[in-house]
Amino acid sequence: MTHGTRDWDQTAGGTTTYRLSDMAELAVRLGSIVTFDRRGEVIFLEDFEGTLSRFGWDAGGAGATVAMDASESNTGKQSVQLTAGSDNQRSAGIVKYLPLPVLSSVGQEFSFSVGSDIDELRVAISHFDGTRLIEFHLGWEFASQQLFWTDAGAVHHAIASGMNFAQLFAQFHTWKIVADLRTGELVRWLTNGSSYDLSGIAGITTPDATPPELDMAIELIGRGGHNDVAHVDSWIITQNEP
Repeated sequence: MTHGTRDWDQTAGGTTTYRLSDMAELAVRLGSIVTFDRRGEVIFLEDFEGTLSRFGWDAGGAGATVAMDASESNTGKQSVQLTAGSDNQRSAGIVKYLPLPVLSSVGQEFSFSVGSDIDELRVAISHFDGTRLIEFHLGWEFASQQLFWTDAGAVHHAIASGMNFAQLFAQFHTWKIVADLRTGELVRWLTNGSSYDLSGIAGITTPDATPPELDMAIELIGRGGHNDVAHVDSWIITQNEP
């Protein structure tokens, strides 16, 4: 007895339906948060529908907090609210510590919303291999409206200008930053509908005996005298990026 579909069935047209051959599209339609960029293999997903227990967090300065918040979200019913301190570090951030995956290009994707002015929103990818640490630091500076990467001297280097991420209620913007752990260089930065080639930008390398691991971090830096706020949602970490 034969099995399977008729030889014309896979491509047969329909009035209101179409047969899906892309499993990633099927997953999205079933409710996956991986909707922005579907390349790479997912090794961590956080939809912030639970508690803070799945990741580390830190808050510095007066009034700084990190907390789940149901006032706005990108997906689901809540997101994580970062409230930067008004003095000292003026920061609030989250970090995910992962066992070192296969050496490949890894990606960090997340969506964010800012409801007021801030100083900076920063992203870090840290690769410990047992003898050294390779770090990639990037971010967005609100005042200059620039995307930047940071060198070992903490100097910002502009990647793109005119980056005005609208401050509308519950309007989330999405970033995905990819770095190659094999070469120790950045690969690309996707932001909303734009893509920036970061090839040739090397990470910051220092001696470090920490056992092999991969850390991904997101940090809000606020303005002095303010408790600036950002919401983060749909946090995705991938390996084997093309």
